[in-house]
Amino acid sequence: MIIMKNRFVYLLAAALLVAVSCQKLENVDDVGSVITDDYFRAFCQEHYDANKDGRISMNEASAVRIMGLNVHEQRIASLEGIRYMTGLVSFMIFQNLEMEVLDLQENYSLCEFQTASCQKLRTILFPGKVSSAFKCKISFCYNLQELSLPEGMEILDECILDCSSLKTITLPSTIKEIPADAIAINGPCTLRVFAKEPPKLETSLSWTDKILVPAGSVDLYKEKWPKYADKIFQL
Repeated sequence: MIIMKNRFVYLLAAALLVAVSCQKLENVDDVGSVITDDYFRAFCQEHYDANKDGRISMNEASAVRIMGLNVHEQRIASLEGIRYMTGLVSFMIFQNLEMEVLDLQENYSLCEFQTASCQKLRTILFPGKVSSAFKCKISFCYNLQELSLPEGMEILDECILDCSSLKTITLPSTIKEIPADAIAINGPCTLRVFAKEPPKLETSLSWTDKILVPAGSVDLYKEKWPKYADKIFQL
């Protein structure tokens, strides 16, 4: 499990980003009304209805910072409505989520994301930009087809494990380091890297059949990543 080393930094980042994310959401009197799954709605009402008035206001929803769900045990099939948790900093979901697409684009405050064994999940949509502290770990999601990691992310740390159907992984322009064991899949899979400066590479890329990098950076990547020079091409 990913451990947040400095929760104060994460919460500060969340507070700065909440106002931006709220602008895109439709105003509702009760966030429960946009949560389509009965079990997820009951969970949110139990934990986030701070004044116990029977509804979840947008302020109450945006005040949620940490959420961990075992969706199989809790019988949650859909997380529709999670977008209203705009202050969510740490989000962990496990075990057989029924959704094929998990949309977190409105969760701009996210600094920690973890999911495991969500077999039907095909796509994860992250916010357009996150804090440099952003960490994620995605494992045993065997139907995940493509993964685009968000701008702002700087380090992959045991990020993608045993997701055997992945065809494309996209790393943002901000990525600076790919540590050992950052990505462990079988492939073949295309790696797209938008960073003009090659990230520090400590892991094997034997699973990739093609590495696409920005125009003007191909020769630099071949110099810095000589083991994979024959796989490096322009985006």
